[in-house]
Amino acid sequence: MYKPYVIFSFMATLFGIIGVIPFIRWAILQAVDTNPGGHLQSLLLGSVFLILAFLSVMLGIISDLIRTNRTLIEDTLEHTKKMRFGKGEQLPETVPVRSLVG
Repeated sequence: MYKPYVIFSFMATLFGIIGVIPFIRWAILQAVDTNPGGHLQSLLLGSVFLILAFLSVMLGIISDLIRTNRTLIEDTLEHTKKMRFGKGEQLPETVPVRSLVG
């Protein structure tokens, strides 16, 4: 809720490392095996984990945007309450648009 980049970047790194391991296994088995062409399960498993890593990055970005939006809404609500009910410091008067133009 407060630091989404930390959580989701940790998850993305974890899934990314786990996702690369099956690809390394597949590459080693392809290099050693005299009859290459098998071990597609390693590619499938690695692809699933790399997709999970990518989704974790995307969720981290979206979560950070939601956190920023929530913070801005809370600040706006606080300022609106101060203006409406007169509690706390007074907000400065706004300058009319006509005085800026003319």
